[in-house]
Amino acid sequence: MPPKAAAGKKKKGEADGGADCAQRLARSEAEVSSLARLLDVEAHEAAAARASERAWRQRAEAAEAGLERLRADMLDVAADMRRQSEAAREQLERRAEEFGAQEAALRAQLADREGAVAELRGALREAGEDARRREARHEARMAQERAEFGAMLKDALARLQQRLEERHTLAGGRGGGALGGGALGG
Repeated sequence: MPPKAAAGKKKKGEADGGADCAQRLARSEAEVSSLARLLDVEAHEAAAARASERAWRQRAEAAEAGLERLRADMLDVAADMRRQSEAAREQLERRAEEFGAQEAALRAQLADREGAVAELRGALREAGEDARRREARHEARMAQERAEFGAMLKDALARLQQRLEERHTLAGGRGGGALGGGALGG
């Protein structure tokens, strides 16, 4: 280390040094003041940035929560739609089975009725044929009876005529009988 200068002796430039220190001090204070203001501004900006970041985070969290609620609602709606669709499908299947059973029952009834109608037609046909046979027998019997009645009438008329002729002959021999000259004969 160099030796210290004596207190009584001033070096060259020491007289200027006080003013220079004061200037440097003023400049340093101005710089410190400027840096303090800059620090305040940056602290304010940092606080604003933190507040803005908090606000954005809150908005993002709110949006995310809203999105989660929306997803949950969509899942609920989708589940509800699946339940309703399944219920509707089951109801349609039940109705289809019921209609299938009704159709089978109706087809069976139709087959029974068609069978009954066929039997009735057959019976009606047989009854018609039987009626025609009876009518033909009746007509034949009527024709036979007409013929027999006609023969009986002819026979009766022939006998009646013979009797009349006999009476007429008998009466003619007695002198003109009650018939007076043969009303039937000639």
